[in-house]
Amino acid sequence: VSYLRRAIIDGKYNDAAHYLDVQFRLFREDLISPLRDGIAVYKRNGTTRCQKVTVGEDQITSDLLIFEIEGLEGVQVRGIDGTLCRYATLTAESRSDPALSRNLMFGQIVCLSSDGFNEDMHLAKIVEREQTEENGSIAFTILDENGDIVKDRPYKIAEPQSYLVAYQHVLSALKSFSAYNPIPFERYIVYGKCDVRKPVYMRIEENVEDIVEDSEIS
Repeated sequence: VSYLRRAIIDGKYNDAAHYLDVQFRLFREDLISPLRDGIAVYKRNGTTRCQKVTVGEDQITSDLLIFEIEGLEGVQVRGIDGTLCRYATLTAESRSDPALSRNLMFGQIVCLSSDGFNEDMHLAKIVEREQTEENGSIAFTILDENGDIVKDRPYKIAEPQSYLVAYQHVLSALKSFSAYNPIPFERYIVYGKCDVRKPVYMRIEENVEDIVEDSEIS
């Protein structure tokens, strides 16, 4: 687990950089933890959805979905965008799973494993699934592609309920803020000020000195 700090709900942050660091780490953990914890539950119980296990003093509940593929093909180049990918076919059992219609969406991050998520694990991004419900065809980009994927070997797909596409834009936005420029509403969300002041564009008739003084954090 990466280094995490609690969000401050009673008090203030040290500065904008402190606020952004805390929020980014918490948001990233919210994306990653369902996959990590779900795999931990699967390895202990051999099953996934709505299962619970106790690890130390913590109780982990899994919302992980497991699908199976008959085997991955070799690396290919998608004609549409030049993406390197591998095609695969879901097993008949996975194709008949009612959850398929609303899962394994384009852009989702999944984990592939041929040994029950013990030693052989690969993060992959779904890049094509137009024919998945019709004939079970699906395409992945392996994020750690290094040639150790074995063709035609059965793999399990672990999919968390956290959807990467919904998170990546927020995470990218948090990383885009500069430490040298104030972030929006910094006075309130970073320093916890409760006296709400009008924005500058609504106070154009005030003296410049008053606006500058009023914009100070203190």
